[in-house]
Amino acid sequence: MLQEQEWDTIKDLVSILKPFAEATNYLGGNKYCTYTIMVPTLIKIINRLKLSTADDEKYVSEINFKNLENIFDDQISIENDEEEKSNPTAIRRLKINDSANTKDLKNLIAPEVLLPSLLDPRIKDLSFVSVKEHFEAEELLNDEYDQKKLKSLSSSTSIQDDDESQEYDSIFASFKTPASKEINEITEYFSFKKINFESDPLVWWHGQEENFPILSKIAKKYLAVYTCSISSERLFSDAGNLLTAKRNCMSPKFFKKIMFLKRNGIHVDFIHKQL
Repeated sequence: MLQEQEWDTIKDLVSILKPFAEATNYLGGNKYCTYTIMVPTLIKIINRLKLSTADDEKYVSEINFKNLENIFDDQISIENDEEEKSNPTAIRRLKINDSANTKDLKNLIAPEVLLPSLLDPRIKDLSFVSVKEHFEAEELLNDEYDQKKLKSLSSSTSIQDDDESQEYDSIFASFKTPASKEINEITEYFSFKKINFESDPLVWWHGQEENFPILSKIAKKYLAVYTCSISSERLFSDAGNLLTAKRNCMSPKFFKKIMFLKRNGIHVDFIHKQL
């Protein structure tokens, strides 16, 4: 039976592990954007777990974080009396550090890592990093935008050159209103207000395609990525539940159609609206 002190330890662990559970549940979703929220979530967890008291610093100072081989190894005495007598130096090592490699967490504020979050209209202000880091991410976005824009202009210019011989210079051309000055999509994007966190960024970008023809393509490239492999694992699980031993004669074409309906059934009402 657990002692009172052990129950108190468990209660403390619950408060420590609760942010991890909350992050896992949210980032494991497949019906909303998760990739852009991954970095802010990790930064929030790291900041929450920072040392807050002198006692915390004292306990952590006893751990050698430079030795990655056995940083979390623990020597636990074997409770069996007979084994202790035969081998009193026997120990059991807990290799909990083998479960994940977190050495690259220091790169969470790199511009290329913050770029997806910058394209999320819910958190585009990057309030979880410094102004300098926000500026560097915005500079990277400008570079990618310029490259995409140049590529788009070169392709449109080639099409115009093909039709130039057939183009007619109208006598009324001088009376037409000149085209408006080209706007910078990035500047215009940041002038918009943030949207609610519960809103879907992909839906927002779809509605802003006319205002941001180039930037919307860049945003969709990042926002369409899933953070975890949970969605693909669910897909395999659904396929296993559907293609059972009693239904193994199903044709691949029919199987694909059923799987498509199962995964996209929630959108049927939007495609075939009730009269």
